[in-house]
Amino acid sequence: MTEFEMAYLLTDIQTMLAAQWSVLFSLTSGFLAVAFFAAHRLTRFMAAMIVGVYAWWFILLTSMTNREMVSHSGLLIKMQAYAKAGSGLEWHATGAGGAAPPSALLLLPTLISVLNMVMFIASIYFFFHCRRINRKAEATAAVAPPQA
Repeated sequence: MTEFEMAYLLTDIQTMLAAQWSVLFSLTSGFLAVAFFAAHRLTRFMAAMIVGVYAWWFILLTSMTNREMVSHSGLLIKMQAYAKAGSGLEWHATGAGGAAPPSALLLLPTLISVLNMVMFIASIYFFFHCRRINRKAEATAAVAPPQA
């Protein structure tokens, strides 16, 4: 692979990662909005469907992101080795020592996946928490006498 191809591929992978994370965060933001505003009004079936579709898309996007991160880390390591050998890429931020050490780059995909799963579990908890709290609040409001 030439110097140009490596630099171009790195940019392409980073663009793909940015797009995947944008979709992931948009999906999660929409799910949190549904949780806050409508979770208590959904039937059990509707709640199960929404949580199921959200979980499927979230896990799919997380696995895609993980695969891209593995490629990204591998390419960065290869680019660093290429620059250290004096074959080129000394001009690139990666070749100039701007990237993390290879041991950290190898841990990056796992770290990102763990952070994604923490976000996933927290969002599912938030959904059911809002559902429970808002149902209690509506039940209490329905029983309370009107204020004069």
